[in-house]
Amino acid sequence: MASRWRLSLTVAASAFAAGGCASAGGSPPVTGAGAPPRAPTEAAGIVTSLDTTWYVSARARKDGRTLRALSDSLEYGYVVTRFHDRANQDAAGRYLEQVDAARVDSARLAASDFLARIGAADSSAAARGEGSVVYIHGFAVSFGRAIAQGAEIAHRGSYRGPMIVFAWPAHRSLATWPSPEAVVSRAYREDSASAAASNDAFRDALALIRDAVRPEALTVVGHSLGAQLAAEALTKPSALHEALQADPLKAVVLYAPDVPVERFRDTLAAALEDIAARRIVYASAGDWLLGISEIVNHARRAGRTRSARSLVAEDVEVIDATRGLRADGAIRKLVEPKHSMRWSSSALYDFFSVVRGVPSACRALDGVATLQPDGTWQLTPSPIPVGIPPAVESCVSHIEALAAGSRSGPRVPEPTRP
Repeated sequence: MASRWRLSLTVAASAFAAGGCASAGGSPPVTGAGAPPRAPTEAAGIVTSLDTTWYVSARARKDGRTLRALSDSLEYGYVVTRFHDRANQDAAGRYLEQVDAARVDSARLAASDFLARIGAADSSAAARGEGSVVYIHGFAVSFGRAIAQGAEIAHRGSYRGPMIVFAWPAHRSLATWPSPEAVVSRAYREDSASAAASNDAFRDALALIRDAVRPEALTVVGHSLGAQLAAEALTKPSALHEALQADPLKAVVLYAPDVPVERFRDTLAAALEDIAARRIVYASAGDWLLGISEIVNHARRAGRTRSARSLVAEDVEVIDATRGLRADGAIRKLVEPKHSMRWSSSALYDFFSVVRGVPSACRALDGVATLQPDGTWQLTPSPIPVGIPPAVESCVSHIEALAAGSRSGPRVPEPTRP
């Protein structure tokens, strides 16, 4: 029993370090109105920009505040976040440096208004070679923290397309008062049940979003327990699944997926292949929150590198983020459980390359990753290239030249590919 309580204290302490998953405190009421601006201003060496994050929430409300309960209807809206960046900061630096951000405005919208706005934003994104992203947060994340995660991910990637957060009713922090039945894992087990109960709401939300934007340019990314929610919801027989089979998504991305690897490999991977042009898993050998999950669930998780390697046989792109760069501060570097998506700098660079349609072979050309003998891609600690992303045109041109060279003329060296 004593060892179980020590593990409980370890999990509680990690709430301060696991910013990619946990958040303390509630979420303020949604206020404000009007179309959010995105105009940067510069003063005293600091660039200020306002970024819009869209959301669909399945969380119930009471007196204007979100609850850890499933609502009987979806809520739509946006949040405006103010970011301060160094005036001479390039796109590569934005992935690595600490973020100075504050929420400055927000509003709830009618469904029709919300869908019209994200449709317009998606149309604008098309001219930049971007699509829309739907982000599903992990366990122990409040509504406010979920929005902040989505905003920071988009800002670090210099991404200007619609970032749409799906908020489901999770706990607000990793630690809860233990019960005799679940000394360590009460919050986790309750959130697991809540994620499963949110499947229908997520399918409803994604069906509406899909109809409003270009589905072939739409990327769905789930983090941690949010990856389990996304994978299970997308693979269940439904009208949405049939529609996606006819017109697949650009990609389904699972970052640090808290999913049993056997279930993903044997059941979910094949079902996802029918509905997305690419299936990508980001895993890490150093993610000790997933290590705790393996202990709690008595099952290996797909987000751990040693387990994820088996997914290559299912034609899943497996990215090992263990050695990639992270936006870790001095203290966080010592205690952060290597689970957060928003601080995984090299992985974010790679992720937004996927969102922008960069082929997998380009990873080998810009030094971001190397292809391993087992078919996995391993992110490197090399500096992130300058650009958004830098190798798109050159890599695509290289691949086109390769295709032309195979038909006539001298052969162009082929980039490494899975």
